[in-house]
Amino acid sequence: MNAEGERIVEHAVAYDLAIANTWYRKRVSHLMTYKSGRNISQIDYIVYHRIHLKEVRNCKVINGESVAPQHRLLVADCDIKIGKRMKLKCIRPQMIKWWKLKEEGPRDGFVHKVLSELKSPEDVQEWWEMQHRFQ
Repeated sequence: MNAEGERIVEHAVAYDLAIANTWYRKRVSHLMTYKSGRNISQIDYIVYHRIHLKEVRNCKVINGESVAPQHRLLVADCDIKIGKRMKLKCIRPQMIKWWKLKEEGPRDGFVHKVLSELKSPEDVQEWWEMQHRFQ
């Protein structure tokens, strides 16, 4: 382990993190992420919060895939659980209860609100009265 490796371990200990690559027993060929000639080393790591480590099922190097000619792809299989705080609520549009306008109280409140929002309430008032003459 070199100085950079020691710093990664110190960082993981300080912030209560786990290095996922080190939790699973693998062959050397499945641990090494860098290969150049005869030099091979493990230079890529997946760091995870220790309390969530049970969500990581496996961490492996895919030998056949190369990101760059000398690097191997590092993959972690995770089952991320969504807690109560992270659940998304199904948001439906609010249903308009048009039948409530048949009652006098809600109808008057609706008319008042519409008239207060419009620029020329006289025109709307005439239209509204004309509509109710035919019913």
